[in-house]
Amino acid sequence: MDDKKLLARIEEMESILNCVTALLGEADSVLTEIEGAVPSYEKLKEYYCGPLQRADVDAYNAGNIPPDVPCGVLSEDAIYDLFFEYQNIAIRMLELATTMVKTA
Repeated sequence: MDDKKLLARIEEMESILNCVTALLGEADSVLTEIEGAVPSYEKLKEYYCGPLQRADVDAYNAGNIPPDVPCGVLSEDAIYDLFFEYQNIAIRMLELATTMVKTA
C-alpha cells in the first residue's frame, strides 16, 4: 500500500473526527441555551397574542413611552419574523435529527 495515501487518509479522517466532535460540542451548548429560552419565547408569544401588547402599542402611539425606550417588541414584523424563524429552525432541527439518526 502507498504510504502517502495511507497517511493522507488518516490525516483526513483525523480532521473529520476533530471537526465533527467540536461541532457536536458546540451544538450541544447551543441546544441547551435554546431549551432554556423556550419559556421566555412562550412568554413573548403569550404577550404578543394577548391584550397587553395591544395596550402597549396604544400607549406608544399616544406618546406615553419615552422615545429612547427600545420598542421593537411593539412591531408586528419583529415578532412575526421571530415566530417564523423559530418554526423554521425547529423544522430544520427535526430534519437534521432524522438524517443523523438514519446515518448513525
